[in-house]
Amino acid sequence: MIRHLKGPAQSAAPTAATGAVGGADDHVANVVTEIIDAVAERGDEAVRHYSRTLDNWQPEHFRLSDDAIAAVIAQVPAQTRSDIAYAQARVRAFAEAQLASMSEIEVTALPGVILGHRHLPVATVGAYVPGGRYPLLASAHMTILTAKVAGVPRVIACTPPDQGRLPAATIAAMLAMAAIGAASLWAAPPGTRLAVLLGGSWSSCPWIVLALSLPALAATLHAMRGLAPTRPRAAGAAAGLLAGSIGAIGYALHCPEAALAFVATWYTAGIALAGALGAALGPRVLRW
Repeated sequence: MIRHLKGPAQSAAPTAATGAVGGADDHVANVVTEIIDAVAERGDEAVRHYSRTLDNWQPEHFRLSDDAIAAVIAQVPAQTRSDIAYAQARVRAFAEAQLASMSEIEVTALPGVILGHRHLPVATVGAYVPGGRYPLLASAHMTILTAKVAGVPRVIACTPPDQGRLPAATIAAMLAMAAIGAASLWAAPPGTRLAVLLGGSWSSCPWIVLALSLPALAATLHAMRGLAPTRPRAAGAAAGLLAGSIGAIGYALHCPEAALAFVATWYTAGIALAGALGAALGPRVLRW
C-alpha cells in the first residue's frame, strides 16, 4: 500500500480581484520580482545591497582570491576533505564512463556527401551550489565536475554565504573541481581532445583572421611610415601583430567556435600570420 509521507500544501482559493493564489506564495513572488527588477536596473549596486541585507555579506570583492580560498580550506577538517575527495572520485568515474560511451560518427552517404556528428563542449558553464540554511555540497560534484570531465574550459561557480561567513566545506568541494577538471581534460578520450582543439573551422580560421587584419595592417604601416622607423622589419612585424589582434577581435564576433583551446591555438596562428606578413612588408614599405 502506498503511504504518502509528505505532499504539497493546500493552496488558498484564488482571490476574486486578481485570480492569483494568496498567502506566502504571493509574498515570495513579489520579493523575487523586486530583486530581479532592482538588479536589472542598478546592477552591482543592487547585488551588494541585497547581499548585505539578506546574507549579512559585504566583501570588497565577490570573487574569492587565492589567499581567501586557502584560508577557508584550512578550516575544513581532514575527514571532510577526505569524504569530498571520495565522493568526487565516484562521480568523476561515472561521468568519464558516460563520456566514453558518446561516440562520434562520420559516414559518406554519397560520393562527396559526408554526414556525421561530433560532441563539442561549450566554452563556459555557470554552476550554482545551494547554501544557506540547507547547503547542498554535492551540487558541486554534479555541476562543476561533470562539466570539467566534458572538457569545458571555464566553469564559474558561486555559492551563498552562511550567516555572513564563507561556507568552508562547500568552497573546498568547489576548489577541488578545478584541479580535478584539469586532469579530466587531459585524461579525456583523444578523439574528444582533438575535436575541442580543431573545432569545425580550424583550417579556415587563421586565414580569415589574416584577411580581416589587412585593412588595419595597411593603416598601421601607413602611420608607421611617417615615424621613420630605423628597424623596418621589426616595425612591420609589430604592425602585423597589432593588425592581427584587431582582425581576431572582429572574427570573434562571428566565429562559431568557443572552446578555449581552439581560440588560443588558431586565433594565435592568424595573428602570427599577420605578424609575418607585416615583417615581410616592413623593409619594402617602411623605407625612407
